[in-house]
Amino acid sequence: MLGRLVERRLTYRHYYWASEVSFDKGTPQERRIDYVGFKPFTPNYAVEPASVELGTFVCYEVKSCMADFTSGNGLTF
Repeated sequence: MLGRLVERRLTYRHYYWASEVSFDKGTPQERRIDYVGFKPFTPNYAVEPASVELGTFVCYEVKSCMADFTSGNGLTF
């Protein structure tokens, strides 16, 4: 249920998003994030090459209970 709420929020805010995204793959610092969203920078709804460079990333880590939150997993990013 919590994941669906995050997905709905990202979709409503017009983000391109993916779930279970790995960062630093193949390194000792590898980590996985539940949801990553990207929104291109489009002032006046004009899409330009800089729209990708100036876009915004958001990351969401879903915690379903206090034990999950205090476990230390997923709190390092």
